[in-house]
Amino acid sequence: MARRLTSVLEEHQTAGQYCSVPGKFILEAVSVIRDAVTHAQITRTPVCILPLDFRNAFDRISHHYLFQILAGYGLSAWFIDRIRSIYEHATTSIQINGALAGPIPIQSAVRQGCPLSMALYALCLHPLLRTLEDRLTGINIGTRGQKISVLSYADDIRVFLTRREEIETVNQATRTYERETGAQLNRNKSRAFVVGGWAIPITPLGIALLPYISPTHTNVPQHKLRSRIYGVIRTIHSNAEGSDEMRIGRKYPHANWKRLWTNLQAAGISDAQKSTCFTVIHDLTPTKERLAAIHLSETNRCNTCGDDDTMQHCLTQCGADGTMQNRLTQCGASKLIWNWTRQRIAAITITNPLDVPEEWALRPDFHIRSLQRNKAVVWLLAHLVAYHIQGQRRMSLLDYMDFMRQARWKADSRPIGYTVVGSHLTVQSIPASPAGITFARGAP
Repeated sequence: MARRLTSVLEEHQTAGQYCSVPGKFILEAVSVIRDAVTHAQITRTPVCILPLDFRNAFDRISHHYLFQILAGYGLSAWFIDRIRSIYEHATTSIQINGALAGPIPIQSAVRQGCPLSMALYALCLHPLLRTLEDRLTGINIGTRGQKISVLSYADDIRVFLTRREEIETVNQATRTYERETGAQLNRNKSRAFVVGGWAIPITPLGIALLPYISPTHTNVPQHKLRSRIYGVIRTIHSNAEGSDEMRIGRKYPHANWKRLWTNLQAAGISDAQKSTCFTVIHDLTPTKERLAAIHLSETNRCNTCGDDDTMQHCLTQCGADGTMQNRLTQCGASKLIWNWTRQRIAAITITNPLDVPEEWALRPDFHIRSLQRNKAVVWLLAHLVAYHIQGQRRMSLLDYMDFMRQARWKADSRPIGYTVVGSHLTVQSIPASPAGITFARGAP
């Protein structure tokens, strides 16, 4: 069916559509935009390049509009009925507190990932592109005077304005398209930029206007060029939707994130271990708690001990005996391993093991006065996380101690190993304390 639409796209699509049209590719569209910008700069033609970004573009296409458009292209009733059978009786359900609500009919959207979807969306977008292409002056580039007024690759649209009155033309065309199709222009996300001396605001569209910064302006002083770049960045940031705060930052608002990332960067650990720590810190590992929250697990309980299966529980709290078949659900001797690690951290920091918080394993945002002691503690915690997450390891205290001995040997063999953590990793040689026995306060 997708192949049968190829001839329709080739016959009806505008010159500016590069999606699903035989013989056209996205790199060709990029080259045309580059040529148009260069032409405007050389000829000093005022041009505003206006991107149109539609919110949830594929999801908001009305099925009623879709079938009307297909009929308007002269497709047979049989072919349209085949497409209608894909969409007409589609439903969805919402799961609330474990119970499914009744089926909800889907009356809009084309299915992303379906071979038909790109072609169907291109056909639905055609009336808007045709209207803009007919009504806008555009710019003529090349020896043949190729007119460039609008370019599109699926829902990625660029409009070229050359006159003030064309602002209202685009405004009316997009509002008509929104009303007929159910589409919605995301004006806060769209960003226009200008070349060739354009100085006309486009406030009727509600789209931010950014100056174009050409890399070829060698006559512009460096401090003025930097000022313009920072101005563009500030404009983009100030118009961005929503909060830029990390999800984990909202979950743990009191964590010192700057100190945390500084500790990881300076600890002398490998990039793979940094990546593993990043995954754990951002709560991206598939624990039962995470899986239950998105309804991929029936329970949020640990398979081994029955407590809530959080990442903190996996690393420091699960005290049941056994082998860890799954890195994140059957924690085995995690509590014994954590106690051993905590005793070594206490020896480095010259404190009582009970004063070492369990949260350090997930969020090492502490600050120890001695820089080498600080790095040594982060090194131990990073290897604790790596032992739990990386690879399929048998979860036992003896295996963990052997893993740490090998890691220390590798660290000592590196030329900068001693410089980073000094001799503080020798605390690993301290015999493991029996369960319940800890160092006295203040003793190494």
